[in-house]
Amino acid sequence: MHPHFPLFPLPLVAHPFARIPLQIFEPRYLELVKHSASSQQSFGLVTLDPAAPSGPSTAIYKPTILPIGTAVKIVDFDQLPNGLLGIVCEGQYRFRVHDPVVNDANLLEASIETLAPETEFVLPNEFDDAVGVLIALLEHGYAKRVGYDRARGENYWRQHAVQLSWALASLLPVDDETKYAWLSMDATPERLASIMKAVEQMQS
Repeated sequence: MHPHFPLFPLPLVAHPFARIPLQIFEPRYLELVKHSASSQQSFGLVTLDPAAPSGPSTAIYKPTILPIGTAVKIVDFDQLPNGLLGIVCEGQYRFRVHDPVVNDANLLEASIETLAPETEFVLPNEFDDAVGVLIALLEHGYAKRVGYDRARGENYWRQHAVQLSWALASLLPVDDETKYAWLSMDATPERLASIMKAVEQMQS
């Protein structure tokens, strides 16, 4: 268990290995980002509970976040044309939130339980089509803009089924409820099966 782990609640879902672009404007989160960058420490991206009441302060309280999040590190930053700080984060690992509280800096923090990483393995033949889907997604402008590694070819992805599943989960244009369901799955084959079912529905 890791105590006092800083959390950034947002209306999105972050996955391990994913690239996540963010615009930072609130002073409290600027401080969080500054500390994370200078100390090279991770922080957690957690998803706001869509069923919770909205309001100016509810976003930081325990009832408004979903229990599974992703630790991220900052891999790039720049000042955007609108004057805001833009950062790109990369997902590291999943965790479960325990006992979130708001600290003196008005930031959400919690004890987190790191979820066991999945052991990498060769892609089963039944998911062969997933590689082509990912290669196509990596050619889209968004993937290029946030810095996904497009040099990795089909052979790499066939040897790394876990990373393949997370890359697909992050890049496919599905709703956050679906993305969170994939984040919550502990088994890569289950995640890949659900992902490819979603792909089939998009193509039908």
